[in-house]
Amino acid sequence: MIETANPLANDNTASGLSHPMSQFYAQLIAENSTDPIAILDAQARMEWVNAAYQARTGYSLEECVGKTPGDLLTGPKTDRSTLRDLMRAGVEKRSMQCEVQQYPKSGDPYWAEITLTPILDERYELTHYLVVARDVTERRTLEHDRAVARANEKRRQAERRVLAKTTEWLYAARSLEDLYNVVECCAPKLMPNSSGALYIYSNSRDVLDLAVGWGDSPPPDYIEPDDCWSLRRGRAYHYGTEDIEFECGHYHEGITSSFCLPLLAHGETIGMLWSYSTEEDTSEDDHHSRYWDVALMLAEQVSLTIANVRLRQELQDRSIKDSLTGLWNRRYFLDCLRREKSRADSNELGFALISIDIDHFKRFNDHHGHDAGDLVLRRVTAELVNTAGSAGMVCRVGGEELAVICPDLNEEAAMTLAHRLHNAVKRVEIVYQGEILPCVTFSAGVATYPSDHSSIDELMRNADNALYQAKRAGRDQVILFEADSDDRWVLARDRAD
Repeated sequence: MIETANPLANDNTASGLSHPMSQFYAQLIAENSTDPIAILDAQARMEWVNAAYQARTGYSLEECVGKTPGDLLTGPKTDRSTLRDLMRAGVEKRSMQCEVQQYPKSGDPYWAEITLTPILDERYELTHYLVVARDVTERRTLEHDRAVARANEKRRQAERRVLAKTTEWLYAARSLEDLYNVVECCAPKLMPNSSGALYIYSNSRDVLDLAVGWGDSPPPDYIEPDDCWSLRRGRAYHYGTEDIEFECGHYHEGITSSFCLPLLAHGETIGMLWSYSTEEDTSEDDHHSRYWDVALMLAEQVSLTIANVRLRQELQDRSIKDSLTGLWNRRYFLDCLRREKSRADSNELGFALISIDIDHFKRFNDHHGHDAGDLVLRRVTAELVNTAGSAGMVCRVGGEELAVICPDLNEEAAMTLAHRLHNAVKRVEIVYQGEILPCVTFSAGVATYPSDHSSIDELMRNADNALYQAKRAGRDQVILFEADSDDRWVLARDRAD
């Protein structure tokens, strides 16, 4: 040790160290303390540092003398404002304690709790500074870890709350459109700073169509199953974290991480949930693993909800669709009529109803059998649906009795459609057990709303009256109901076949 560089060995009456034993004990404490200690002159230049200071900083006494601590220990993450506060306290001759990040000779930063104590003589003049720099890196690390753990737990609680709300909304979905809306709204909240998409297999199962997407980076409109490693491997695929990994064919430029999560329902893959990011994550809480569990839970809930919606839709279809022809049944027919009446009353556009009865169907059944009759019904109704297109909703109201609801059509347009349906059915060739069945014809009556019809019952009755007039006139024709016909009530009583 350089004796002249140790101010503790000099006489200092203001510090109470004039007694030889006091000087000895003070020097003994300073030299053997485990905390780094530095003595600075009035200009904050180091005059002496103890062995602990040299060991922690890596600088020898000779390297320290004449320099300020800031000259040697300031680094990129050292808070300059804290250093300025420390310098201001020294100028103002007051003690101060703070924590700063310091950089030793090795370059590895550590946290130090700095205690600055000005040393004054009997005239209250500043002569030296006593600096004790206790290493608090371990404590700071523990505090940081606890803060990160608290923040992570707070975030997980928030994610669980959002996921619980998302699940509640998903289970309340009554259609796939409802479900897609929920996913589009909730997914960005569950996985912020990411983009994503929900894909559903097409009926042909050769592609997956985009159901809904979210985020700033738009997904493709469809993907092929062989382009996605998760679908090829049959399990979730997390791209961006593995030593061995391959990009899916549906990735676009700039993707840095990706979750591909197959959607399974009743043992069948029905789609895929895809979440991806185009940003490099430099945060300590790694984005790649942050949303993995959330994405898995969301995919599971979406899978269950799609299965439930499809089951509910299937049950509903069974209740409102005819099992033989796939047409809407009488229950749905009546509901649809009421809706169309309400809509017509509000927009004054009106609508038409075409009542259809297949000619001589009972005789056909008796001669060819019920299987042939079922085949005729399926072929005829399929042709009606194909020909009507979006212009009319074809329903089976009972037996061989059919009806077509035609929104926004007046009398002329409805008659045109009815004749087109009539001609299309007559051209249908039906082969049963190798035999070409006789040409199928039908009789039809057309009525419109409002056109003096005050109720749904009256509209149906008038369409039926026109239908029965067509049957009485020889069948195989279409007749428009005339509201001022003198014999309309006679027609209602005198119904043919």
